[in-house]
Formats: sequence, structure tokens, C-alpha cells
Amino acid sequence: MPQEPDGCPCESFAEALVSTVIYRHGDTFFLAGRENARGNWHSIIYGPEIKHCPFCGTKLAARPIKKP
Repeated sequence: MPQEPDGCPCESFAEALVSTVIYRHGDTFFLAGRENARGNWHSIIYGPEIKHCPFCGTKLAARPIKKP
């Protein structure tokens, strides 16, 4: 069974989540970036909260987070 998309079903949004251009915190999505510190360490720099996909304009819906 295919997994329900997280945020928006468009491919560009999925790629942005993987590359941390968009970051999910709880049920909220933010434009974000990564700042490299030393070696493998990095920190996430949060931008503004987004409620619609910046690529196609679809209203974002967070997939429920599964509890372990």
C-alpha cells in the first residue's frame, strides 16, 4: 500500500523535504536551510512557516506521526 504523502503530493515538495529546504516540526512546515558547523554536525535554520506548497500551491496536510 503506498504511503500517504507528507505535506503535498507533488514531487518537488517531497524532494525539498529530503534536502531540508522545507522542514517539518510537528504538524507545521517551515522553509529552512542547513548551516554546516564542524565535520558532520549541522544546524537547521528555520524560515517562515508555510501553509501551502511553494511549488504548486496545494494546502499542506501533515501525515500523522506514528508513535513507537
